[in-house]
Amino acid sequence: MWGRIVLLLMAGSREGIRAPQSYLDAAHILIPHFEEGLRNLFQAAGFHTAAFQVSDVDTGASRTDNVTLGALLRAPHLQERSVKDVLGENLWYYISATMASPGGLNLRNKFAHGLARLAHCTPETVGITLHLLFCLVAIRRELTAAGSSEGTA
Repeated sequence: MWGRIVLLLMAGSREGIRAPQSYLDAAHILIPHFEEGLRNLFQAAGFHTAAFQVSDVDTGASRTDNVTLGALLRAPHLQERSVKDVLGENLWYYISATMASPGGLNLRNKFAHGLARLAHCTPETVGITLHLLFCLVAIRRELTAAGSSEGTA
């Protein structure tokens, strides 16, 4: 997972985004990868990122679904840590306002549900998403380093 994100960031940085069509493509590719990266980060940090659902009471059929991005940002941790503790309060608000809040840009919802229009595929949208992806990579490195140092202590 993280290898894919790093490759996307490297390709985007190396190739650059040069035309309006590139913003359209980049936004539709990067925003879902951001959500998956965030989900992966939280999973690695010990948060539950999926919920068990009984899909048919009569037959007992069940399934496991990913929780929504909004629920993910409010997910409790088994050891009383919050998502805000892992991300830091400023980054948590930044992600919430740009990706998940109907009162903000709500980019994830727009792009995941086919509500995005050409006007949403801008250099600003792509820049915000790239910045958030870089933030996730940095946090993942910090968590990995913290886990390594705890294992050697």
